[in-house]
Amino acid sequence: MNRQFDSFEFIDLLIKSNSCRDIRVLVIYRPPSCNFSLFIDEFGCLLEQHITDSSLLLVAGDFNYHIDNVAHKPSSDFCNLLCLFNLKQHLDKPTHSAIYILDLLITRVCDPDLSDHFVVHCDILITKPSFERKEIEVCKLKTIDTTMICDELFNSSLLLHPPEDLHQLVSLYNSVLAAIWINMLQSEGVLSPFALLLLGILRR
Repeated sequence: MNRQFDSFEFIDLLIKSNSCRDIRVLVIYRPPSCNFSLFIDEFGCLLEQHITDSSLLLVAGDFNYHIDNVAHKPSSDFCNLLCLFNLKQHLDKPTHSAIYILDLLITRVCDPDLSDHFVVHCDILITKPSFERKEIEVCKLKTIDTTMICDELFNSSLLLHPPEDLHQLVSLYNSVLAAIWINMLQSEGVLSPFALLLLGILRR
């Protein structure tokens, strides 16, 4: 079904089976801010499209309304809509921390149970691991004085007196750049032991 609604979003799934009846699954999400009267009308239109299907019907999702408050007119209107289509809402326990039933599971009254298993509840004590705290030192790239780096590079022996031997040239390149980085990091006050180790390796 390609129709779009203004008051809610939905996913329409058809699960086919060779051994039993197909299952039509409608997953609903209704944003809390959407008008509930409009939702009743549009949700009714969606049900009309599928209520006569030969497949089993399962409607589930976050309806974001206190359906358990039957004294409230929108809640009673929703329950009447389900009765009109011969549908049953199965959840009778709060699904939200505010002790309301906001998430629903709906099937036809005449459809057989979709499962022969009961819900299993259990409490598992799990210790939450403590967060590992690390201190790191960084140098913001925006604070790097590129002019200073260029000046030191232009005045270095790498450019003034480059060796002809390739291995000596690579060694000088590493040592000059390491020296420039050490000077820059020292001026920024962010020269960490790791940076010293790394730059020491480059200078070898």
